[in-house]
Amino acid sequence: MSKTTYKGRQQRCRRAAELLAGGLSPADAVSRLTAEWGCSRRTILRDVNLGQDALLESIASQTHAQLAAWYVASYARLMNKAEKAHQYGAAIGALKGWLNINKDPTAKSVAAN
Repeated sequence: MSKTTYKGRQQRCRRAAELLAGGLSPADAVSRLTAEWGCSRRTILRDVNLGQDALLESIASQTHAQLAAWYVASYARLMNKAEKAHQYGAAIGALKGWLNINKDPTAKSVAAN
């Protein structure tokens, strides 16, 4: 393992944020970055955590419409990935998760009354 630099850490954090924003899970991002950079898993875990923090900060500054579009795209990728792997239960679970996010809060309160 080579010694990592500050500049390298910044590049890995940016790459981690890109992978996470693209719908990759943190565990998959760690595996991919470990292979790409040749750093230790521990170093990459730190970088992915920093990348997640950066991604959350950027999401917090986005509009609700952009955030909703990001959710839809993420769940669509998850459903497609599950279907390609013939994991139909996982695809249905992703669809249910998407539906739970998109429920109308007023419909829930009306149904309760």
